[in-house]
Amino acid sequence: MTGWTPDAPVEEISGWLLSAAVRDAETASGAWAEKDVMLLRCGVVFDAVRVPLDVVVAAAGAVGSAALEGFVNGALYGAPVFRSGCGRWLFVLCEPGGVRDWAAPGAEYWGEGRQLGVPRPDLVQRPGRGRGVSCWVVPPVVVGRLGRAHAVSQLVAWGRFCLAGTSPNPEYRPREEVGVDLDAACRLREEAGVDLDAAGRLHERVLDLTSGMPHRVPPRGRLEPAVAQLRGHVEDLVRVVGEVIAGEEDCADRQATEWLLVRTHTALTAKAPITDREAAVQAEDLALCCRTLVGVHQRKTQNTERGCRGE
Repeated sequence: MTGWTPDAPVEEISGWLLSAAVRDAETASGAWAEKDVMLLRCGVVFDAVRVPLDVVVAAAGAVGSAALEGFVNGALYGAPVFRSGCGRWLFVLCEPGGVRDWAAPGAEYWGEGRQLGVPRPDLVQRPGRGRGVSCWVVPPVVVGRLGRAHAVSQLVAWGRFCLAGTSPNPEYRPREEVGVDLDAACRLREEAGVDLDAAGRLHERVLDLTSGMPHRVPPRGRLEPAVAQLRGHVEDLVRVVGEVIAGEEDCADRQATEWLLVRTHTALTAKAPITDREAAVQAEDLALCCRTLVGVHQRKTQNTERGCRGE
């Protein structure tokens, strides 16, 4: 893991981003120097677009990190982009308030009222930096330089066409003809699946920190790094479990799981807390949802495996 780079305007970039910190910027600055991720509010300094990694890989026609970095940097005109710790998503920081009606299928626009775990500006993607660590694919290098939602929308549209094997461009050639390693792309997508072990460690960490509630309220600074990472895993679990139960034949089981997904969505979209107590209550609720979703995922997976074996 790299440290702060003296020759780069890291402190200036950090100060700019931390003006969107959930807590006061001065306190957050000290915590961010020691932690990998800080929880920041969308709609203040930036909005964000969450894009599936496989869509960007398809649009780029490349799998390697260097090729992907070059493509994203050019396609989005230098907009800051980081890869989530679970590896499935890319987050593009865009100009705040620039979109009223987001209409790009498969990507999600995060504006005012959402919170995002953002890595320190010096945590740049490096060979060997594994899953579980959010890091920048295109780091922020200039204060105020943000992407445009329209450019992200175009990238998503192109990536989805490439995944479908079709294109509005008559000069488009199938990926096999341009030498894209489809097997490698599939492996990359599979490796970016739900990390149940990491999700388990994070929800246990949060529940341990909040175990003294209501008499002992943990400082928000101790919770935020774990919560910021936990959110990404919970969002993945919501998507995967939602897909699994879509074909569930047991009506009662499906309804119970749907209720859990609604409750989890409420926890994910809750307004930013003001006090340490509010932050701890929200964190505990999210961790409990995560623990239950992990259990549902494991149970459904085991049932599927038994079915494949004909048990």
